[in-house]
Amino acid sequence: MKSSSIVIVQSAFVVALSLATACEKEQSKPRKIEAPVHIETVNFFVPGIGLRYSASILPDRQVTLSFRIAGFVDWILQVRGADGRDHNVDLGDVVKEGTVIARLRQKDYDLRVSERESQLEELRRSERAARSQLAAAEAAAAKAMDDFARASTLIATQSVTKPEYDTAIAQRDATRAQVEAARAQVEAAAARINTSEVTAGQANLDRADTQLAAPFDGYITQRQVETGAFVPPGSPAFSIADLSSVKAVFGLPDREVANLRTGVRLTVTSDALAGHEFRGTVTAISPVADSNTRLFPVEVVLPNPQRVLLAGMIVSLSLGSGKEQSLLAAPLTAIVRSREPGGFAVVVVEEHDGQMRAQLRHVTLGRTYGNQIEVMTGVRQGEKVVVSGPSMLNDGDAIRVIP
Repeated sequence: MKSSSIVIVQSAFVVALSLATACEKEQSKPRKIEAPVHIETVNFFVPGIGLRYSASILPDRQVTLSFRIAGFVDWILQVRGADGRDHNVDLGDVVKEGTVIARLRQKDYDLRVSERESQLEELRRSERAARSQLAAAEAAAAKAMDDFARASTLIATQSVTKPEYDTAIAQRDATRAQVEAARAQVEAAAARINTSEVTAGQANLDRADTQLAAPFDGYITQRQVETGAFVPPGSPAFSIADLSSVKAVFGLPDREVANLRTGVRLTVTSDALAGHEFRGTVTAISPVADSNTRLFPVEVVLPNPQRVLLAGMIVSLSLGSGKEQSLLAAPLTAIVRSREPGGFAVVVVEEHDGQMRAQLRHVTLGRTYGNQIEVMTGVRQGEKVVVSGPSMLNDGDAIRVIP
């Protein structure tokens, strides 16, 4: 019974395999029914001045302003708004170089300076007191040394007793210890003064640190402070961008970056500014590719005196030799996978005995230009290729060209 089941299963498998093979052969056979297709002619194509890339516009200069010292903001520059009312300078407002745009409360600065001066004066008083104590200790030590010398002379003639001589020695040693202690206090006081002065020098407190001024003409791109707010030193307060010139930043693959040099002039266009062209200069080419995109960042500086190019805009630019060289190209919709591993093909239209038929032709492809792709081998100029559903056709299929 078990052997009969195995035979039945094997028979079913053979039948299924035979049916699949028959279907595959049937599919590979040319169809007799005419398949309606659209076609286009393979022709020479002029790609223009080269490959096109998209770039992002960034300010040529942008800085973030911060207060060097802590304090409360008590004044922010007022500007006239579109509604005719004054408001704190904010996003999009224009400021001139040197214009003070925010200021900290002055009395806090004055108090901080006064406290620092008071602390320094207290340290200097402590040092003077330590020096006075050192002078007194040195005088006592000198007297004790004289008494010890006299006692040493008299002990030889037994003019002083042994206890008196021992007292002179003890006094000498005690006053020496007092001198060393007083000298250590003087050195410590001097060190505290020096540390305080160094700290003050590093802080370099200046009344100018209580205000922020625009380092150049530009637009306010960010404001992070309000009147009355406390700001710690180094905390971002304003960001300013100079748009009188901008940078177009884009990435290039390794096969293209090797042909580009700094100093090259490029033309940039923008869909948002139709009809305008901007000429810029390649100023920087990164020697290191981006770890994510594997593209090499390139910067093109563009004069922007009218401020029409804004940070964040997307623009286009072309790279190439500038020579109009034609190449044979076919529509991207005509390309299909060939039977060769990793290969490509097109379906060429040929006439046999008055019937239009499909012929699968292996091709070698080049670069893509929009909806066109360079065809290096496999087809000739003027040949017709199927552009609608070529992957559904087999070699020899009857076709009918429709408009």
